Amino acid sequence: MTLTQPMRFGVVLLFALTSLTPTLLAKQEDARVQKGKKYRQSNNSKMRFESGDFDPKKPSIFYFGGGNCMRSHEGTEKFNGGKAWTSKANIISFYYYEPDDYSNWSKEDKALDLFEEMDKIWALDKTYYSCAVMIHEYLLKHASKYDQAIQVCGFSTGGQPAMDTALYFNELEDKRYHVSHVTFFDAPCRDESKNIKTYLKGNKFNKPCWVDNYYSDMAGPMPHCLNVKIQGDHDAPPVWYVNSLTKKDMNKYNDGAIAGACFSVIGEGKDFVLEKNAKMKYHLKWKGSLIKGKMSFFDKSKHPGSLPKP
Repeated sequence: MTLTQPMRFGVVLLFALTSLTPTLLAKQEDARVQKGKKYRQSNNSKMRFESGDFDPKKPSIFYFGGGNCMRSHEGTEKFNGGKAWTSKANIISFYYYEPDDYSNWSKEDKALDLFEEMDKIWALDKTYYSCAVMIHEYLLKHASKYDQAIQVCGFSTGGQPAMDTALYFNELEDKRYHVSHVTFFDAPCRDESKNIKTYLKGNKFNKPCWVDNYYSDMAGPMPHCLNVKIQGDHDAPPVWYVNSLTKKDMNKYNDGAIAGACFSVIGEGKDFVLEKNAKMKYHLKWKGSLIKGKMSFFDKSKHPGSLPKP
Protein backbone atom coordinates (compact mmCIF):
# COMPACT_ATOMS: atom_id res chain seq x y z
CA MET A 1 0.00 0.00 0.00
CA THR A 2 1.47 3.33 -1.04
CA LEU A 3 0.97 6.63 0.72
CA THR A 4 -1.17 7.86 -2.18
CA GLN A 5 -3.77 5.16 -1.64
CA PRO A 6 -6.72 5.65 0.73
CA MET A 7 -5.72 4.07 4.03
CA ARG A 8 -8.03 1.58 5.69
CA PHE A 9 -7.04 1.19 9.27
CA GLY A 10 -7.35 2.72 12.68
CA VAL A 11 -7.22 2.00 16.38
CA VAL A 12 -10.04 0.80 18.58
CA LEU A 13 -11.07 3.26 21.26
CA LEU A 14 -12.90 1.86 24.26
CA PHE A 15 -15.63 3.83 25.97
CA ALA A 16 -17.59 3.04 29.12
CA LEU A 17 -20.99 1.55 28.38
CA THR A 18 -23.92 3.46 29.82
CA SER A 19 -27.24 1.92 30.71
CA LEU A 20 -30.27 3.12 28.78
CA THR A 21 -33.78 3.29 30.16
CA PRO A 22 -36.52 1.92 27.85
CA THR A 23 -37.67 5.48 27.12
CA LEU A 24 -34.21 6.69 26.17
CA LEU A 25 -33.59 3.56 24.11
CA ALA A 26 -36.83 4.10 22.19
CA LYS A 27 -35.88 7.70 21.45
CA GLN A 28 -32.45 6.57 20.23
CA GLU A 29 -34.04 3.93 17.98
CA ASP A 30 -36.46 6.42 16.50
CA ALA A 31 -33.55 8.76 15.87
CA ARG A 32 -31.69 6.12 13.82
CA VAL A 33 -34.55 5.64 11.39
CA GLN A 34 -35.28 9.35 11.19
CA LYS A 35 -31.65 10.25 10.57
CA GLY A 36 -31.27 7.71 7.78
CA LYS A 37 -34.35 8.99 5.97
CA LYS A 38 -33.41 12.62 6.55
CA TYR A 39 -30.06 12.32 4.76
CA ARG A 40 -30.97 9.71 2.15
CA GLN A 41 -31.38 12.18 -0.72
CA SER A 42 -28.25 14.23 0.02
CA ASN A 43 -26.06 11.17 0.59
CA ASN A 44 -23.90 10.04 -2.34
CA SER A 45 -23.51 6.36 -1.41
CA LYS A 46 -23.92 3.93 -4.32
CA MET A 47 -24.61 0.20 -4.52
CA ARG A 48 -23.47 -2.24 -7.18
CA PHE A 49 -24.65 -5.77 -7.96
CA GLU A 50 -22.16 -8.61 -8.19
CA SER A 51 -24.66 -11.41 -8.80
CA GLY A 52 -26.79 -10.07 -11.64
CA ASP A 53 -30.53 -9.59 -11.27
CA PHE A 54 -31.91 -9.80 -7.76
CA ASP A 55 -33.43 -13.21 -6.98
CA PRO A 56 -36.07 -12.99 -4.22
CA LYS A 57 -35.72 -16.72 -3.60
CA LYS A 58 -32.10 -16.38 -2.46
CA PRO A 59 -30.63 -14.96 0.77
CA SER A 60 -28.71 -11.70 0.43
CA ILE A 61 -25.27 -10.47 1.45
CA PHE A 62 -24.54 -6.73 1.52
CA TYR A 63 -20.85 -5.83 1.62
CA PHE A 64 -19.05 -2.62 2.59
CA GLY A 65 -15.38 -2.40 1.59
CA GLY A 66 -12.59 -0.31 3.08
CA GLY A 67 -11.90 3.39 3.22
CA ASN A 68 -10.23 6.02 5.41
CA CYS A 69 -12.21 5.49 8.63
CA MET A 70 -14.71 8.14 7.45
CA ARG A 71 -15.83 7.23 3.93
CA SER A 72 -14.88 4.64 1.36
CA HIS A 73 -12.73 5.44 -1.60
CA GLU A 74 -14.52 5.62 -4.96
CA GLY A 75 -14.89 2.11 -6.34
CA THR A 76 -13.93 0.39 -3.11
CA GLU A 77 -13.26 -3.33 -3.38
CA LYS A 78 -15.99 -5.85 -4.13
CA PHE A 79 -16.93 -8.92 -2.12
CA ASN A 80 -15.45 -10.97 -4.99
CA GLY A 81 -17.02 -14.27 -4.09
CA GLY A 82 -17.29 -15.64 -7.61
CA LYS A 83 -19.87 -18.18 -8.74
CA ALA A 84 -19.53 -20.23 -5.56
CA TRP A 85 -21.22 -17.34 -3.77
CA THR A 86 -23.32 -15.66 -6.47
CA SER A 87 -25.02 -18.92 -7.41
CA LYS A 88 -26.43 -19.18 -3.89
CA ALA A 89 -26.96 -15.57 -2.75
CA ASN A 90 -27.62 -12.08 -3.96
CA ILE A 91 -24.27 -10.32 -3.51
CA ILE A 92 -24.57 -6.53 -3.36
CA SER A 93 -21.59 -4.35 -2.46
CA PHE A 94 -21.25 -0.61 -2.10
CA TYR A 95 -19.26 1.12 -4.82
CA TYR A 96 -19.01 4.14 -2.53
CA TYR A 97 -20.39 5.13 0.87
CA GLU A 98 -20.11 8.11 3.19
CA PRO A 99 -21.52 9.19 6.58
CA ASP A 100 -25.14 10.31 6.68
CA ASP A 101 -24.47 14.04 6.88
CA TYR A 102 -21.15 14.07 5.03
CA SER A 103 -22.37 16.82 2.68
CA ASN A 104 -22.62 19.11 5.72
CA TRP A 105 -19.15 18.36 7.04
CA SER A 106 -16.63 21.18 7.07
CA LYS A 107 -13.72 21.12 4.64
CA GLU A 108 -11.43 20.75 7.63
CA ASP A 109 -13.18 17.59 8.85
CA LYS A 110 -13.25 16.04 5.38
CA ALA A 111 -9.52 16.69 5.03
CA LEU A 112 -8.51 15.15 8.36
CA ASP A 113 -5.32 13.15 8.03
CA LEU A 114 -5.48 9.56 9.25
CA PHE A 115 -1.80 9.59 10.14
CA GLU A 116 -1.73 12.75 12.23
CA GLU A 117 -5.32 13.47 13.25
CA MET A 118 -6.74 10.11 14.25
CA ASP A 119 -8.17 11.42 17.51
CA LYS A 120 -10.23 14.01 15.62
CA ILE A 121 -11.54 11.40 13.18
CA TRP A 122 -12.70 9.12 15.99
CA ALA A 123 -14.35 12.05 17.75
CA LEU A 124 -16.61 12.69 14.76
CA ASP A 125 -20.24 11.58 14.95
CA LYS A 126 -20.17 9.04 12.12
CA THR A 127 -23.35 7.16 11.29
CA TYR A 128 -24.38 5.45 8.06
CA TYR A 129 -28.12 4.82 8.36
CA SER A 130 -28.76 6.31 4.91
CA CYS A 131 -27.03 3.24 3.42
CA ALA A 132 -29.63 1.09 5.18
CA VAL A 133 -32.39 3.27 3.73
CA MET A 134 -30.99 2.63 0.23
CA ILE A 135 -31.03 -1.12 0.87
CA HIS A 136 -34.56 -0.98 2.25
CA GLU A 137 -35.82 1.03 -0.72
CA TYR A 138 -34.28 -1.48 -3.12
CA LEU A 139 -35.81 -4.46 -1.33
CA LEU A 140 -39.23 -2.81 -1.26
CA LYS A 141 -39.04 -2.37 -5.03
CA HIS A 142 -37.60 -5.74 -6.02
CA ALA A 143 -38.59 -8.11 -3.20
CA SER A 144 -41.76 -6.85 -1.55
CA LYS A 145 -42.53 -10.35 -0.18
CA TYR A 146 -38.97 -11.24 0.77
CA ASP A 147 -38.56 -13.95 3.41
CA GLN A 148 -34.88 -14.85 3.03
CA ALA A 149 -31.98 -14.24 5.40
CA ILE A 150 -29.88 -11.06 5.15
CA GLN A 151 -26.21 -10.83 6.16
CA VAL A 152 -24.17 -7.62 6.20
CA CYS A 153 -20.37 -7.64 6.08
CA GLY A 154 -17.93 -4.79 6.61
CA PHE A 155 -14.20 -4.61 6.00
CA SER A 156 -12.16 -2.01 7.89
CA THR A 157 -14.03 1.32 7.54
CA GLY A 158 -16.96 -0.73 6.24
CA GLY A 159 -17.59 -2.20 9.65
CA GLN A 160 -19.35 1.03 10.59
CA PRO A 161 -22.06 1.04 7.85
CA ALA A 162 -22.45 -2.73 8.24
CA MET A 163 -23.29 -2.35 11.93
CA ASP A 164 -25.51 0.68 11.35
CA THR A 165 -27.42 -1.18 8.65
CA ALA A 166 -28.15 -4.02 11.07
CA LEU A 167 -29.29 -1.59 13.77
CA TYR A 168 -31.52 0.27 11.31
CA PHE A 169 -33.26 -2.88 10.08
CA ASN A 170 -33.72 -4.10 13.64
CA GLU A 171 -35.82 -1.04 14.38
CA LEU A 172 -38.07 -1.02 11.32
CA GLU A 173 -41.72 -1.90 11.67
CA ASP A 174 -41.26 -4.30 8.76
CA LYS A 175 -40.86 -7.99 9.59
CA ARG A 176 -40.04 -8.89 5.98
CA TYR A 177 -36.51 -7.56 6.24
CA HIS A 178 -34.26 -8.59 9.08
CA VAL A 179 -30.45 -8.64 9.31
CA SER A 180 -29.76 -11.93 11.04
CA HIS A 181 -25.98 -11.89 10.76
CA VAL A 182 -23.28 -9.19 10.97
CA THR A 183 -19.70 -10.01 9.95
CA PHE A 184 -16.69 -7.80 10.65
CA PHE A 185 -13.40 -8.03 8.74
CA ASP A 186 -10.55 -6.29 10.61
CA ALA A 187 -12.82 -3.36 11.42
CA PRO A 188 -11.07 -0.94 13.82
CA CYS A 189 -12.51 2.49 12.98
CA ARG A 190 -15.14 2.73 15.71
CA ASP A 191 -15.72 0.99 19.02
CA GLU A 192 -18.69 -1.28 18.29
CA SER A 193 -19.18 -2.77 21.78
CA LYS A 194 -22.29 -0.75 22.60
CA ASN A 195 -23.76 -1.24 19.12
CA ILE A 196 -23.25 -5.00 19.27
CA LYS A 197 -24.98 -5.13 22.64
CA THR A 198 -27.92 -3.12 21.28
CA TYR A 199 -28.15 -5.29 18.15
CA LEU A 200 -28.14 -8.51 20.15
CA LYS A 201 -30.99 -7.31 22.34
CA GLY A 202 -33.08 -8.27 19.38
CA ASN A 203 -35.60 -6.72 17.07
CA LYS A 204 -39.27 -5.96 17.33
CA PHE A 205 -40.19 -9.39 15.96
CA ASN A 206 -37.80 -11.46 18.13
CA LYS A 207 -35.94 -12.90 15.15
CA PRO A 208 -32.46 -14.37 15.83
CA CYS A 209 -29.29 -12.38 15.22
CA TRP A 210 -25.58 -12.78 15.90
CA VAL A 211 -22.12 -11.40 15.08
CA ASP A 212 -18.77 -12.85 14.00
CA ASN A 213 -15.50 -10.95 13.82
CA TYR A 214 -12.45 -11.88 11.73
CA TYR A 215 -9.46 -9.69 12.55
CA SER A 216 -5.77 -9.57 11.65
CA ASP A 217 -3.27 -6.79 12.35
CA MET A 218 -5.37 -3.62 12.78
CA ALA A 219 -8.42 -4.60 14.84
CA GLY A 220 -8.99 -7.05 17.67
CA PRO A 221 -11.59 -9.23 19.41
CA MET A 222 -15.01 -7.83 20.28
CA PRO A 223 -17.44 -8.85 23.04
CA HIS A 224 -20.36 -11.23 22.39
CA CYS A 225 -18.98 -12.33 19.02
CA LEU A 226 -17.37 -15.35 17.47
CA ASN A 227 -13.84 -13.92 17.27
CA VAL A 228 -11.28 -15.33 14.85
CA LYS A 229 -7.68 -14.18 14.55
CA ILE A 230 -6.59 -14.55 10.92
CA GLN A 231 -2.89 -14.82 10.14
CA GLY A 232 -1.99 -12.17 7.59
CA ASP A 233 -2.13 -8.46 6.89
CA HIS A 234 -5.06 -6.05 7.03
CA ASP A 235 -6.57 -7.30 3.77
CA ALA A 236 -6.46 -10.98 4.76
CA PRO A 237 -9.76 -11.53 6.66
CA PRO A 238 -12.27 -10.87 3.84
CA VAL A 239 -10.20 -12.94 1.39
CA TRP A 240 -9.96 -15.77 3.90
CA TYR A 241 -13.70 -15.66 4.53
CA VAL A 242 -14.60 -15.80 0.84
CA ASN A 243 -12.21 -18.73 0.33
CA SER A 244 -13.59 -20.56 3.36
CA LEU A 245 -16.76 -21.49 1.48
CA THR A 246 -14.94 -24.02 -0.70
CA LYS A 247 -11.48 -24.76 0.74
CA LYS A 248 -11.11 -28.11 2.49
CA ASP A 249 -8.89 -27.02 5.39
CA MET A 250 -11.29 -24.23 6.31
CA ASN A 251 -14.18 -26.66 6.69
CA LYS A 252 -12.57 -29.17 9.04
CA TYR A 253 -14.33 -29.41 12.39
CA ASN A 254 -11.17 -29.49 14.59
CA ASP A 255 -13.09 -30.47 17.73
CA GLY A 256 -15.22 -27.34 17.65
CA ALA A 257 -12.64 -24.90 16.27
CA ILE A 258 -14.43 -23.98 13.07
CA ALA A 259 -15.65 -20.70 11.58
CA GLY A 260 -16.12 -18.89 8.30
CA ALA A 261 -18.60 -19.25 5.48
CA CYS A 262 -19.97 -22.52 6.86
CA PHE A 263 -22.00 -20.29 9.24
CA SER A 264 -22.92 -17.68 6.60
CA VAL A 265 -26.46 -17.35 5.23
CA ILE A 266 -25.54 -19.88 2.51
CA GLY A 267 -23.41 -22.26 4.58
CA GLU A 268 -24.35 -25.66 5.95
CA GLY A 269 -24.57 -24.07 9.39
CA LYS A 270 -26.70 -21.13 8.22
CA ASP A 271 -29.20 -21.65 11.04
CA PHE A 272 -26.56 -21.33 13.75
CA VAL A 273 -26.94 -18.42 16.19
CA LEU A 274 -24.32 -17.58 18.80
CA GLU A 275 -25.54 -17.15 22.36
CA LYS A 276 -26.30 -13.49 23.07
CA ASN A 277 -24.27 -13.12 26.26
CA ALA A 278 -21.16 -14.85 24.93
CA LYS A 279 -18.80 -12.17 26.26
CA MET A 280 -15.33 -13.43 25.19
CA LYS A 281 -16.18 -17.14 25.29
CA TYR A 282 -15.59 -17.82 21.59
CA HIS A 283 -12.12 -17.02 20.28
CA LEU A 284 -10.29 -18.98 17.60
CA LYS A 285 -7.15 -18.50 15.51
CA TRP A 286 -6.20 -19.46 11.98
CA LYS A 287 -2.61 -20.35 11.19
CA GLY A 288 -1.63 -20.75 7.57
CA SER A 289 -2.21 -19.13 4.21
CA LEU A 290 -5.46 -17.80 2.79
CA ILE A 291 -6.06 -21.21 1.23
CA LYS A 292 -4.47 -23.85 3.48
CA GLY A 293 -3.89 -24.05 7.20
CA LYS A 294 -5.56 -25.02 10.46
CA MET A 295 -8.08 -23.49 12.85
CA SER A 296 -7.52 -23.92 16.58
CA PHE A 297 -8.56 -22.37 19.88
CA PHE A 298 -6.91 -19.06 20.69
CA ASP A 299 -6.59 -19.99 24.37
CA LYS A 300 -9.08 -22.62 25.44
CA SER A 301 -8.51 -22.02 29.14
CA LYS A 302 -9.76 -18.43 28.72
CA HIS A 303 -12.03 -18.86 25.73
CA PRO A 304 -13.55 -22.38 26.01
CA GLY A 305 -16.41 -21.96 23.53
CA SER A 306 -16.67 -24.75 20.94
CA LEU A 307 -18.76 -24.46 17.79
CA PRO A 308 -21.24 -27.10 16.63
CA LYS A 309 -20.73 -29.09 13.48
CA PRO A 310 -22.32 -27.14 10.58
